[in-house]
Amino acid sequence: VKNVIEDYMGPIENLLVYTTKTVVQKLLGASDVSSAIALIGTSDLLVKSNPPGGTIYIDDKPIGDVTPFTIKGLPEGEFRIKVKKDNLMGEQLIKIGANEIKSIDLNLKQEKYTIRIYTEPSEVEVYFNSTLKGKSPIDITVTDTSRMYIVKLVKPLFKTIVEQVRFNKSTMLRLYYNLKPCGSLVIGDIKNTILFINDEQVWAGKINNESKLQYSYSVFPDVFTVHQLNLSDYKIRIVKEYHKPFETTVRLDKNKRVQAVSPTFKKMEGNIEIINGSVPVDYDLFLNKTFSEYCPNKFTLDSYQKTTYKLPYGNYLLRATADDYFTFTQKIELYSDQAKPVKILLKAPDQKSAKTLSMIIPGTGQLYSFQFTKGGIFLLSTLTGIVWMSNSTTKYTDELESYNEYVKAYKSATNINDMDIYRIQFTDSNEKLDKYRTQFYMSVGLCSISYLLNIIDINFFYPSHKYQNIGIHYNPEGSLYEISYQF
Repeated sequence: VKNVIEDYMGPIENLLVYTTKTVVQKLLGASDVSSAIALIGTSDLLVKSNPPGGTIYIDDKPIGDVTPFTIKGLPEGEFRIKVKKDNLMGEQLIKIGANEIKSIDLNLKQEKYTIRIYTEPSEVEVYFNSTLKGKSPIDITVTDTSRMYIVKLVKPLFKTIVEQVRFNKSTMLRLYYNLKPCGSLVIGDIKNTILFINDEQVWAGKINNESKLQYSYSVFPDVFTVHQLNLSDYKIRIVKEYHKPFETTVRLDKNKRVQAVSPTFKKMEGNIEIINGSVPVDYDLFLNKTFSEYCPNKFTLDSYQKTTYKLPYGNYLLRATADDYFTFTQKIELYSDQAKPVKILLKAPDQKSAKTLSMIIPGTGQLYSFQFTKGGIFLLSTLTGIVWMSNSTTKYTDELESYNEYVKAYKSATNINDMDIYRIQFTDSNEKLDKYRTQFYMSVGLCSISYLLNIIDINFFYPSHKYQNIGIHYNPEGSLYEISYQF
């Protein structure tokens, strides 16, 4: 089909390396096939190298000879002489005149190749094999053209480019890149949430590495940032347990390429069904100090009545109080759309327990049954009598020791004066003993009277007409089926 004739003169080992390449280019119809240097001048150049045996190039064109070698017939002018051997290279620019003989000796060194990177826009961070080299435009020098290199280009709000590059026959590789603009989403308060972008889950306590969206993510500390997003509309859905899902749509465009999303979560609501299982009295309801936001504090329900209130999901402590009744408390865990029944049963103090308490400590039975005035009087009287009794007993004991000493001294006195002195002392001491003995009997009487009146009061004047307990029982459907009275 096509014939090519190419003449060659030089060492046989360079024939296939250089001439064959030229023949192939001609067969393929290449128009930039290098032409040989015309050696028709009158000047000679001796080219030597260290180490020897390197191929000689004149202006990047091989002549087919190796060092040391004398190039004959060079025309007058300026030439760039290069010698290459394996991955070693040396070059020098020489100027030779007519009929001149020159000699050069090149030290061959590791050949260096340059990758020059241009970007639009500029000032893009350039990573070369994972190492940051600087910002574009930039030159990167390498010595090995046989391997593959990875170029990564990074600039905020532009699409990151990652590309593998390899050198061709030239010593400089020029690369041009045009980075496309992109956007970012900054989503706050993601703790204990599940995040969906365009209906695909990307976060649930950890990044979903299997996401088909192939976004770039960062989390710090509870803020989730999505990078490298195309400029478009994005549907955000955030799910949090026991809360209503947060949903919004965000648009990224050239004028606003970063959008912040601050989700607001509203708790789901359930129902508390309050059933009055007590007598129909006025009572106060308290629920974690915030109950008044959802229902009134004051309640009056008939003993067969119930009412329902809607509350956000959560843990609650319900407390019901009424005059002359014990406080009712119950913990409530509301995490369901089914109504949570709470039966309020205000219990009244019973006379049997009041009697037992009054027999142990006067006045406590009255205090237990909310008779605070009488209970306080009985308890205070009893405590006063006990303190008085203890004090008089201590003083009587101490004075009795003094009295015995005075009597002993009186009996052992040897003169009239001493006997008169000791007689006066034991007489005064005896009067004090009579006083402390009287105080002791009075304190015992006070305690006894207080105790006796306390027992009479709790047995015959107990206000049983004030208290009654009504127990109301409901079946699972909430229908009233039994009422029991206790007086």
